[in-house]
Amino acid sequence: MKIIKPRNLIALVLVFTIMIWANSAFAASFGLAPDSKVAVFDSYGNNYHHFEIDPEVTIFSNSNNGGLVLSSRPTPEVIDAGYNASPLKGVHPRILASKEDFNAILSNIQKDEKSREFYTSVIANADALLSKEPLIWELRDDVRLWYVSMDFIDRMLTLGMAYRLTGDVAYAGRGWREMNAIAQFDTWHPEHHIDVGGLAVGYAIGYDWLYDYYTPTQREKLERAANRLCFEEYVDGLQKRSSDMKGGILAENNHNAVMNSGGIMMAAAFYDTNPELCSYIISSLIRATEYTVDNLIDDGSWYEGISYGTMMIEYYSMELATLDKIFGLLYGLEDVAGTDKAVDFVMNFQCATSSFSYGDGGQGKFFDPGMYFFMDYFGKGSENFESSIYATPTDLAKVALSLLWYKGESDTKAPRATEAFYPRNDVITARNSWNTLKPTFVGMKGAIPKVAHGHMDIGTFCFYSDGVQWTYDPGSENYNVPDYWATDDKNGGRWQYYRMRAEAHNCIVVNPSTDGGYEPASRSQFTRYEANDSSLLAVLDMKNAHGSAKVDSAFRGYYFADNRQSFVIRDEITPVSSGKTAWFMSTKQTPEIIDGKVYLSDSTGKKLKIEFVSDSPYELSITDAAPLEGYSPTPEGNSENKNVKRIVVMLDTSAYTPFSLTAKLTPESAVDPRPISDFDISLENWKLSEHIPSLKISTSANLGLLPAGTSLDVDVSVFGASPTDTVKVFEKAPDGAVTQLASMPYSRYTATVSADDRSLVAVLYDSGGNEISRSPEFSLKTFVPSTETTVWDVDFEDETLTYSGNAVTVCDSSGKPITNLQGQTLRANRNSEICTIELSNCDVGNNGKSLYLRSGKSSVANDQAQLNNFNVKLSGGVAVFEMDYLFKDFNTAKTVMGVNSKNTDGNAFWSFMLNLQKNGTFVFGDGKHECELNRWHKVKVIYDIDSKLAMCIIDGKYVGRVFHEDTVSETTRFSFQLTCTDNTEAYADNFKVTHLKY
Repeated sequence: MKIIKPRNLIALVLVFTIMIWANSAFAASFGLAPDSKVAVFDSYGNNYHHFEIDPEVTIFSNSNNGGLVLSSRPTPEVIDAGYNASPLKGVHPRILASKEDFNAILSNIQKDEKSREFYTSVIANADALLSKEPLIWELRDDVRLWYVSMDFIDRMLTLGMAYRLTGDVAYAGRGWREMNAIAQFDTWHPEHHIDVGGLAVGYAIGYDWLYDYYTPTQREKLERAANRLCFEEYVDGLQKRSSDMKGGILAENNHNAVMNSGGIMMAAAFYDTNPELCSYIISSLIRATEYTVDNLIDDGSWYEGISYGTMMIEYYSMELATLDKIFGLLYGLEDVAGTDKAVDFVMNFQCATSSFSYGDGGQGKFFDPGMYFFMDYFGKGSENFESSIYATPTDLAKVALSLLWYKGESDTKAPRATEAFYPRNDVITARNSWNTLKPTFVGMKGAIPKVAHGHMDIGTFCFYSDGVQWTYDPGSENYNVPDYWATDDKNGGRWQYYRMRAEAHNCIVVNPSTDGGYEPASRSQFTRYEANDSSLLAVLDMKNAHGSAKVDSAFRGYYFADNRQSFVIRDEITPVSSGKTAWFMSTKQTPEIIDGKVYLSDSTGKKLKIEFVSDSPYELSITDAAPLEGYSPTPEGNSENKNVKRIVVMLDTSAYTPFSLTAKLTPESAVDPRPISDFDISLENWKLSEHIPSLKISTSANLGLLPAGTSLDVDVSVFGASPTDTVKVFEKAPDGAVTQLASMPYSRYTATVSADDRSLVAVLYDSGGNEISRSPEFSLKTFVPSTETTVWDVDFEDETLTYSGNAVTVCDSSGKPITNLQGQTLRANRNSEICTIELSNCDVGNNGKSLYLRSGKSSVANDQAQLNNFNVKLSGGVAVFEMDYLFKDFNTAKTVMGVNSKNTDGNAFWSFMLNLQKNGTFVFGDGKHECELNRWHKVKVIYDIDSKLAMCIIDGKYVGRVFHEDTVSETTRFSFQLTCTDNTEAYADNFKVTHLKY
């Protein structure tokens, strides 16, 4: 049953009154006779442009949403009255934010570090836009103007925000050039309706936020263009004269949010120029919004997955924020049950590793600052927000809106359920804990293939643990391939393309053939769902998906096992004919079959074991992620799935003979995992595990290679704990003394590696202070090498540089090249006249000489100043590469330290690379470390040549590790690489290589 939750009794009466009145009141709202028409003209004369509005013509149907009324459906008169009563009537800015809001931002950046980071990024992004040319009308993929629309939103939010906060007219002038260019387009491409909606969002912001900069003549030009390019298209859609625009305005997917936010924002921005037209548009588009918010009813889940759900939030938040800012209310849209849970849905489908994204959404992490608006509006503030699971906002628009809506985060997080079941859309996610940065995370899906952006992915699952994404989903194909949106025929159209088909997902297919794998319009629902603190089980009825022509029954069970450390998938199927059944799982990790099991390894050496048990004969194989040979079509347009492998279990099955297949995914790190035989029983007999919590302390570092005194983060993993339980960490000294180090709901602790016999232990307590469980002792002891040899050491105090063309040689004080350096040592690459490499006295934390590198901005691709080829021959043992580095900027991502290896055949491979991202974050393998400007950073990489493991330490703290697969021999030669690009300034000093033996 769908429930509407009116805010008060008056709203409830209004809702039912409008339901009765809706058919006749539209014409009356204009004060018109039912058979009359009105021509609404712009404010600059009758002959330029006009819009004929027939009050009796409406695109709306009272039958949509099952007859539900999902807003108060304000008439144009109600909208006009609301505007006239608004304190922002006739005032700019008023779209999304007022003058007071911008003042509040200026105040907030003085006291909130994250807000300052957003502000710094906004200004840097705006500065970068000053030198760019305005956008041009182009269908970049030959179909859509949408990419221009997105760039336009980015630019206007960024330039507008920079202008409002600084008052610098350079930003406003650049914004005018952009607006003027868009205003001169012949069309905003209504053939692809969201192109109009996206441009409308940017245009409304650009007109409103830069309003006081424009001259009257400029405003008139922008207003005329708004009528011609935008308002006419919306009126044509609302009056049934444009099927393209109508389809977008009434869309039931994310397009609705784009279209109706754009139209409402435009009408609100230009309201003073034509109140009658703008009140009509706002009134109509609030009504049109009902066609998609119906999808949020009950639980806030979004049927297109979180990628498109986040896109819906992105634009819907701007619509709601505009209404709230100007009119002070949302006209009942806020009372649609489930809207307040939309952010929870996005949060529950992500972890720090990735997300459970399906259909066209693809992999990755998703975030939109509209989530800040939703949380604030619905009173679910920062105590409910888990920032660690989201991608850092990098899109220009997201950074600007984050600055607008971010309210800070609470130090105390509210307890959250560790599982979420969304029966409306037949999806489930779960994790072992919110209190770890590397949780074990699972997802499972039923639902219907034939939905917007849907795939044949019924029964698919995800499994992430130890910070590794073990399963993989391919995401979308090129939207422009032939018949991509043809979904009716399971043997043709969309379902011919590999990425749409069941075999591309983590699914099971009975008698695979040229069809997509499942019945397109069928729905698969969970018939069983149970969870406790230590386990979860669910059963999906997949008979409808396979179809009665293939199966008599089909169930897929999921079990989150071993105190939520492992994952079991069991299929029980009765086919109606003999043949083959194929089980699939895709991964980007490295697979290997050993003794009938599959072992996956990631680039940092973490491992996952996959076991299988079946009562039918089967063949296990590893294939490329490509059409199933001998069964699947191979149409032109299939994209290559690089670096993706697929595990295939091909079973021989007999007609009307039930069979089962049980698979268990167990990480190498799992504590006390149960055997697969415990789960190889009928789904009817599956039961939740007893609640027996356990703890484990772990780290990705190899302590035996770290120098004493190195600090590192250790994860305290808690399996099967209740939200009210507490973890305490203790350190045990060599003399047996125990010191409490931390008490925390979150399970990350910074420890220091010791040369003596120190150790850590974690203890779990219930709410009454009673001990429930404790971890094994975790040793912090490291080892001292038997020999230590300095291979070479350059501190630039006594060195000089000799230039020869683009190559530079480092020489000692007598002018001789340093013998440990071979070949070309330094170079200015590609465009040397804008690259600088010199020795300089650095005045920031260092009184001596340092190597100074600068690269200017150039149109030449990959222009760089580069320190390269410090060659050292090493074999066996451990090599320690060290350097000091100071940054003057974070203009672009750059390689801080790269070490490659070259064998005698000349083939080179990267052993490791340490990169600095544009946001000032060092990235090395599985770890990150924040960098500071104008301060020396000590970088050290410890490289175990035999185990092929490299670990990075920055400023005495362990950052991360990397494994590589190539073999190192005595002839292997290692080389430094240091790169600066795109207006970068940096200092480097104290290069050193040490060879350790144990």
